[in-house]
Amino acid sequence: MSEPFIFIGTHRVREGKLEEFQEYFSDFCATVVEPNEPRLLSFHGYADVPANEVIVVQIHPDAESMAHHMSVITEHVARAYSDLLEPQSRFQVYGVARGPVLEMVREMGRTDGDALTVRQAFAGFERLPRL
Repeated sequence: MSEPFIFIGTHRVREGKLEEFQEYFSDFCATVVEPNEPRLLSFHGYADVPANEVIVVQIHPDAESMAHHMSVITEHVARAYSDLLEPQSRFQVYGVARGPVLEMVREMGRTDGDALTVRQAFAGFERLPRL
């Protein structure tokens, strides 16, 4: 049985672009992510207005779902970084990352090793639906 794969991305928004990013992200959720990723369990954006940052929290049933997510969002992420987000981001991964997922995350945010934290579960249970 695989454990859930939780991904948290923290992104600094370009000055004066927070509202535009929020509108972009709402549309992105409704038109790209939700219709193309039926296995994704939860996908939410949160704003930290004083810090001018946005936090994206994702819960996947497994790392394979995250890999699929990365293939779906590639061109959209490039647009967000070119128009709305500063290049540096911080990422947290909870779960076992299989395959190229971690490298894809590093490339997405042009992060160095310190900007990506990976933690593996050692105990617990879940009540997530089986997909």
